[in-house]
Amino acid sequence: MRLSRKITAPSGRGRKQWTEPPFWQLDVFRESWAATSTTNRERVENDFAGYVQAAYKTNGVVFACVLAQQLVFAEAWFASRELTDAGRPGDLFGFDSPDLALLAKPWPSGTTGELLARMESDVSLAGNFYATTAGNVGRAATGPGRGPGRVAG
Repeated sequence: MRLSRKITAPSGRGRKQWTEPPFWQLDVFRESWAATSTTNRERVENDFAGYVQAAYKTNGVVFACVLAQQLVFAEAWFASRELTDAGRPGDLFGFDSPDLALLAKPWPSGTTGELLARMESDVSLAGNFYATTAGNVGRAATGPGRGPGRVAG
């Protein structure tokens, strides 16, 4: 198979709803270009499932650190403070605001703490977190059955 075909070929795993950028496949070719190669090093795959399997599940220290961060981060909540006419801080308002309603209930029976815990695990393991209200086919999920569309990478 040609190099260009290997880079642009789909991963074929069939379990993801989104496609990986082709630059993730370039890691396969790195060893052929390297002058020396060590065969006894630990290998972590370049996708979120690989990070979870190799770093999170098999390493107790990493698991404990991520869990400690999750427990603290999940206690946060979103609120804002109104300004009075004199420019002084007024009362707090939070989830009764329509702008913050999606954060209050990100999916049916979901809470802000659960959303923040998912965000923290993605950030700790993959480096960032992206969420969308669009479904797998690109339609906006705004009804009562909406769920977070998660993409980590």
